[in-house]
Amino acid sequence: MNMPPKKLIAGLAIYEIILTAFVLVFEPYGRTMSSSEWTNFWTWFFIIPIAALLIHFLINWASGKNTKTIKIKTKNKNFKYFTDAITKKYIEFRGRASIREYWMFILFSFIFGILAVILDMMTGLWSQRDAIGFFSGVGSLFILLPTLAITARRFHDINKSGWFQLIFIIPLIGAIAWLIWMCTDGNKGKNQYGKPTSS
Repeated sequence: MNMPPKKLIAGLAIYEIILTAFVLVFEPYGRTMSSSEWTNFWTWFFIIPIAALLIHFLINWASGKNTKTIKIKTKNKNFKYFTDAITKKYIEFRGRASIREYWMFILFSFIFGILAVILDMMTGLWSQRDAIGFFSGVGSLFILLPTLAITARRFHDINKSGWFQLIFIIPLIGAIAWLIWMCTDGNKGKNQYGKPTSS
């Protein structure tokens, strides 16, 4: 996950060159672009590098590792719950997840979901009719499996089968039951799904 800064910068530089070449070299497209198309071009020109660097910073910040681009060594356990869920535990349906682990994942998923929607709107990729865009759509698909996995582990923590999350099928009552269970303290000791996770 930790891409060396030199390789990251080189990759972004190649991206910028290819993007510029596509617009300026492949005539007559470059001469016929409208003002809105030029706006989209400059948006993509800056948004992708900024997003890539931001992701790089967040991953290193969460893991608490020093890099050439981040001089402050820190370790944020709350954010690490999120990064672990989308990396090491991406499809891990076994084991248990504490209340804190689960809700920190939900919190950061929500934050990144909002950022994806903003990015869609900035780049003109948001569909008002479908209420979804490119980045928010890809993000939703990416986060689906880890959401199902950590929800199953949260049910395991209260000694219930992960299949209990299907209660969402029941309108309203299912959502209320899910909320109560997700806020219920897990078993203090070992249960049929393993030992409790440290919070």
